[in-house]
Amino acid sequence: MASMRKFATYVPAGLVGMFLLYIASIYGICYIAPGYGLYHDDGIYLVTAKSLAEGTGYKIVSLPSAIPQTKYPPVFPVLLAAVWKIFPHFPQNTFALKFVPFLSMLCWLWLTYILLRRISGSPAICRYIILLTAASPAVVYWSVTLLSEMTFACLLSAALLLLTSLHEEETSHTGIVLLASGLTAAAILTRIAGLPLAFAGALPLLLRRKTRQALMYLLTTGAVLLPWFAWASHASPPPNSIETYYSGSNYGAWNLFANFTWHQRMTVVQENFIAMLASPGFLMGMRPSGWALVLSLLLAFFSVYGLLLYLSNGITPLNLFVLSYAALILFWVFPPPRFLVPLLPFLLFFCYMAISHFVGTVVGSRSGARVVGKCCLVVLAL
Repeated sequence: MASMRKFATYVPAGLVGMFLLYIASIYGICYIAPGYGLYHDDGIYLVTAKSLAEGTGYKIVSLPSAIPQTKYPPVFPVLLAAVWKIFPHFPQNTFALKFVPFLSMLCWLWLTYILLRRISGSPAICRYIILLTAASPAVVYWSVTLLSEMTFACLLSAALLLLTSLHEEETSHTGIVLLASGLTAAAILTRIAGLPLAFAGALPLLLRRKTRQALMYLLTTGAVLLPWFAWASHASPPPNSIETYYSGSNYGAWNLFANFTWHQRMTVVQENFIAMLASPGFLMGMRPSGWALVLSLLLAFFSVYGLLLYLSNGITPLNLFVLSYAALILFWVFPPPRFLVPLLPFLLFFCYMAISHFVGTVVGSRSGARVVGKCCLVVLAL
């Protein structure tokens, strides 16, 4: 056991420097790659940011009719527009625009580290998890592409950090409640898929009989979101027009409970469920073949097991959001891995919890379980 502790202490410390240099070189190469408009969505974000920066409104100016944008909320395009105002020459400003998702990624990792450290009480484990998250090919891609995932993840972790503080402390300051509401609304106004965050923030407060704080949180969040939903409803194009694809009404086509038969719904749920189980391994760069498939399945199993262990300690904003967000993705007609990127560090944390619990149950030693858990993270990093 002493040799295992020595391995867990010194080997990761020696690898961290090489690991950081390796990750930094990959991010650098990907950042300077001259790519934009690769995902379609990033092209839409670009043209709406240009429209905002030039004062022509929140419109898709690349279309002949320059219709108002009602599909994608405005927070990410507004951030891009702020950079566009400083660097107005396209495509030379692409490298400056990429700084928005890249800086969002760095802030996301920092805030997630603080959140996990608060929950776990183990800074070393949290550092390993953050390093693993940064090494994910999916995180690298979303960090250097003009897409909203990293900005959404950053705002999500910031909101969860404050909501966790409100949930755990006996007294809640009004300023913290209002700030949590603002961050929740900002996350939703970055990606509508963040709507479960409002539910995950309010219910734990209600269960702890903090009714006033829960109502203040919901009402403030709703008040910030209301102008966007009013705009999306008022500015949407006529039904069945070609512009409908670019409007908020297009989301109806992705809703499992609209325009689908029961057989199609069951097929989508089944395929989404399988894809969600494969997502942790896929996000870490594992391919569904050979030993990578076995390791990916183990990662998925321990992630789910760890979530159940964490849930057994009581309902918290984090575990409630993960469950409600996963339910939303399960019933959404789109491949789940993209939506699970913001959850990756939490899934790795749940995986560590499950491995430590399993080993602790077998060997009867909490310290031994932590050592084995650290070693598993090192193996996964390699």
